[in-house]
Amino acid sequence: MADEWVESVRRATDLVEVASRYVNLRKRGQKWVGLCPFHEEKSPSFQIDPDKQLYYCFGCHAGGDVFRLVEKLDHKSFGEVVRSLAQEAGIPLPERGSAEERERRERLRKALLLAQELYRKALASPQGEPARRYLRETRRLADRTVERFGLGWAPASSILTETFGAGPSSERASERTSERGDAGGEAGS
Repeated sequence: MADEWVESVRRATDLVEVASRYVNLRKRGQKWVGLCPFHEEKSPSFQIDPDKQLYYCFGCHAGGDVFRLVEKLDHKSFGEVVRSLAQEAGIPLPERGSAEERERRERLRKALLLAQELYRKALASPQGEPARRYLRETRRLADRTVERFGLGWAPASSILTETFGAGPSSERASERTSERGDAGGEAGS
């Protein structure tokens, strides 16, 4: 993520407003105080400095900015938090790379989706039964987990191994997808 864009999201986001979603805050002098959301306490030790847009807890010593607060409380990655707060603030995501780079990335994404679909169909096929049994019995994965994460199975001979051999470069895979026109179609077609 571009540093300037992240800073624009930070400037557009009010820590007091965001923290008040999790903590009842009261103004005390120039600061805002409340019970810390990170540990149990009876007296407020959680404090926000609205001028610096930073928080600190004098009980558990947790501290940081708005991004760190939401990361810890919502159990999200930094990137997820920045994108979410940017959306709330109405700040569009920055464009990444040139048009050519975005096109190449899109072709690669389509190639990966095609490969995933082929492997998922292979796992669901009658020949995939030993692999499904392995996932259920040895790895102890529920069918819904296999589905949720899009797991598949690569048979010894598949359209991908026949097309690319042992190890396709992402560029070759992307080019093949581009030659087909898109990532759609039936598996094995």
